[in-house]
Amino acid sequence: MEVVIYSEDNTPEVEPSENYYRATRLEDLPEIQFQKVRHHIFCPGCFSQAAFVSRGKDGRAPHFKSVHRQVNGKDCDRKSADTIHIDPNTYKSVNELKNDDNIFVVDFNFGASEQVVKPAKSSKDVEKLYRKKPGTYRKFGEANQIGKSEWSRRLSTILRTLCESDDFVKSNDKIKVMGYVKPINKAFYHAKRVVKYLKPKSIPAFFYGMIVSTKVIHDGAIWLNIGDNKNELSIMIPKTVLESLKSRHPQLEENENTYPLLHGASFLVYGYYNSSKNNKPYIGLYEKASEFIAFKFE
Repeated sequence: MEVVIYSEDNTPEVEPSENYYRATRLEDLPEIQFQKVRHHIFCPGCFSQAAFVSRGKDGRAPHFKSVHRQVNGKDCDRKSADTIHIDPNTYKSVNELKNDDNIFVVDFNFGASEQVVKPAKSSKDVEKLYRKKPGTYRKFGEANQIGKSEWSRRLSTILRTLCESDDFVKSNDKIKVMGYVKPINKAFYHAKRVVKYLKPKSIPAFFYGMIVSTKVIHDGAIWLNIGDNKNELSIMIPKTVLESLKSRHPQLEENENTYPLLHGASFLVYGYYNSSKNNKPYIGLYEKASEFIAFKFE
């Protein structure tokens, strides 16, 4: 995608023509302005959030990526011709996560007995809860139907639904996580809107959105969507989790302290909304395990 709309207020539908940016124009901005603009760019066809992809070492020109939505039942006309198409038969519907009580279940207890898991558990208790026997698979599902336990251990099932429609997160249907049952519309938050409408709290939730930037820090961990703006919500990925994600997505490669392939990808995280000592908002994973984050690439 060659052109995007810059909208500081996240209202791309009403922005004037001077706020349309080509990738080369964005690339030439001073660094401070570049970082400000790149976090507020959108597809001009379907108004989905977009991400800037810098000039490649192979000579590929800078460009934009987005997880496009349909417009009036048709594919967005800005959707790249080389976009990867996934056969719908290769994944299960989010409805496969429902149990016999018609409740969506994302079971992170790894096969532990049914219980309410309190966020305030000590680290030793958490270690016991998440420990698994060598050579065995973690079991996340409580349903007896074939396949349901397999799919409920993957946030990617829900993430695909979130990318296709906002209807799921607006639903009054119930979702069960860590033994707690709550309405779906009280459990999911778009990362772009969290800072404006939600205060940091110790109750875990699902956060989703798009990755527009990445930065590798000194200890090998990475920050997603890091910036100087205190209204930007960042996501911390510890090194151990990153290594696990790279084994799941071998195409992920570091390039000059960034992971360009992640730019433009959608994410879903289960964790906490926190604030640092200098009041910078961020999301921390519920535990240091790759099961608590999922990516969907363009």
